[in-house]
Amino acid sequence: MPSTRAVWGIDLGHCALKALRVRAVGERIEVLSHEYIEHAKAVSQPDAETSSHIADALRELFARHSFRQDRVVVSVPGQGTLCRFSKLPPVDPKRLPDMVRYEASQQIPFDMDEVVWDYQTFRPESTGPSELEVGIFAIRRDLLHKHMKPFLDAGLSPVAVQSSPLALYNAWYFDGFAPKEPSLLLDMGVHTTDLIVADAGGLWTRTIPIGGNAFTEALAKTFKLSSAKAESCLLYTSDAAD
Repeated sequence: MPSTRAVWGIDLGHCALKALRVRAVGERIEVLSHEYIEHAKAVSQPDAETSSHIADALRELFARHSFRQDRVVVSVPGQGTLCRFSKLPPVDPKRLPDMVRYEASQQIPFDMDEVVWDYQTFRPESTGPSELEVGIFAIRRDLLHKHMKPFLDAGLSPVAVQSSPLALYNAWYFDGFAPKEPSLLLDMGVHTTDLIVADAGGLWTRTIPIGGNAFTEALAKTFKLSSAKAESCLLYTSDAAD
């Protein structure tokens, strides 16, 4: 049996680059390596040189690892993507792509030539055996090119792109945590929080414009602290809770 090529999953966040190198071993996933590389300054700050900090993080990642034989998959923020769900009547599988394309043209508020999109079908247990639910996922081409530019400038050509909420859902589902009753998944970032309601038959997701910075700012304002002091208080509280 030929060996399976390793895959890097890379997420460029506001505060750090996160990367995970994995390989399929039968029906399991083997983690080979991981990295967390902080930016010199959060790229969301007004005076931050965003492209420079991201390029520095990628250079540090390349200095630690070789990507010559590996594939790369990257995530894009949930707030930049569109996610819509629709129920479809029973249909011949051969007609499904045409039906989904028509549905996508009705759901996506942009010209179809301006977006990159795909879909996934679900069969919720609460519906009839032949009824399908389709999830339509899209991102504007200009936003996609903006997210891909640091990787292309660094000489990497990602083989796939996935929105961060769907990446979380897929990891949760693959690990066997998908129960029959709905579960709530939360992924809190610096400025936004991805909220996913999911069960074994499907999902619903939204990105909320509230993140960790909102708690830091509220603490700093209430107790008249500096942002650094407020952040350290939150970290201390989190460590104590653990």
